[in-house]
Amino acid sequence: MKYNWRMTKLSDIVEVNPKESIAKGAVAKKIPMDKLQPFNRDIQEFVYEEFRGGTKFRNGDTIMARITPCLENGKVAQVNILDDDEVGFGSTEYIVFRAKEDVCDRNYLYYLVCSPLIREPSIKSMVGSSGRQRVQIDVVQNLRISVPPLHVQKQIGNLLKSIDDKILLNNQINNNLEQQARAIFYKWFSCHFEDSTIPTGWILTNLGDIDVLITDYVANGSFKSLAENVQYLSEETNNVLIRLTDYNHNYSSDMIHISDTAYEFLEKSKLFGGELIISNVGANVGTVFRCPRLNKRMSLAPNAVLLRSKLYEHYLYLFFTSAYGQHLIQSIVTGSAQPKFNKTNFRSLKVLIPDKEKLSLFNDIYAPIYEQITHNHMENAQLSNLRDTILPKLMSNELDVSCLNL
Repeated sequence: MKYNWRMTKLSDIVEVNPKESIAKGAVAKKIPMDKLQPFNRDIQEFVYEEFRGGTKFRNGDTIMARITPCLENGKVAQVNILDDDEVGFGSTEYIVFRAKEDVCDRNYLYYLVCSPLIREPSIKSMVGSSGRQRVQIDVVQNLRISVPPLHVQKQIGNLLKSIDDKILLNNQINNNLEQQARAIFYKWFSCHFEDSTIPTGWILTNLGDIDVLITDYVANGSFKSLAENVQYLSEETNNVLIRLTDYNHNYSSDMIHISDTAYEFLEKSKLFGGELIISNVGANVGTVFRCPRLNKRMSLAPNAVLLRSKLYEHYLYLFFTSAYGQHLIQSIVTGSAQPKFNKTNFRSLKVLIPDKEKLSLFNDIYAPIYEQITHNHMENAQLSNLRDTILPKLMSNELDVSCLNL
């Protein structure tokens, strides 16, 4: 059966920016804006900092970016890094939502804030100068929404929570597997990176001189020809451009789609899964990740280079994500306003390559680890898509939770 939902103002069920106290100068946990991952419930990192001002919150509160483009990019999270009765703080550009006891469930509230019911009117309410527009808090407080009874809120919240809990578990498993792989890599290889001697059978050579394909988004011509042949489409297709931001939120939404013709035009930057992708422009220059495996045809998006090598991909991934590999990349970065490195200088980086016997043994050990990590990433992408599909339906009473076996 469908339960009766009631129309109410958001402020009737939620405290917006609830009053909390932290003494000036006291050291407390801070969640900076850059620690929030797009379309990710869980907060992975925080810092300790003296309190000089900012929004304050407790565990279970939902924080939403109120400034452009952070809100549009999906920066909404549920606070989960505090101890009992501990108060943390963050950017003045957050709006804090707290569920009122006995009328609102905190998990339901988080997903409500993530839903179009709150995000879309919040974005439309933004005012201010270009690039610094902010949500009008009074508009958000006075939003009129249809809300189910508390026990239905808990059913909805628990259903969506179970999906994000599985995503979190997969991420924790992947982090553990990564640490195991890095421990092996460090013991076998990293100890030699800054050594003045080269072990027998190893070689020190330019990256471009080993059996590795290095290319980028502009491989087929000038930016002018790209603009003429590659347009971003609003409708979904079977062809996508893979960006760093897609990797960060599990390829669940807002992906860039292109036509079949554009995909064929980007012949040299086609992706098949497993390639190394390294950001070479912008604030995240040097960020390294592995291309996913998706049920779509993929091409490399702008502002990155890709490496493909059946023999060296595992080794080079761990090499360039190590402190030494990151140091090498940063050594070729130029520009302060817009940090970047070019493909020519990247190809000239000196890398230490182990003998093929040891490299082959390492690949045998790392391959099943990588396969499990890849499986978990693919499962997370499916879970994210499921969550993003049913969330608006649940919040609008289009999908009846009483029909679900929860």
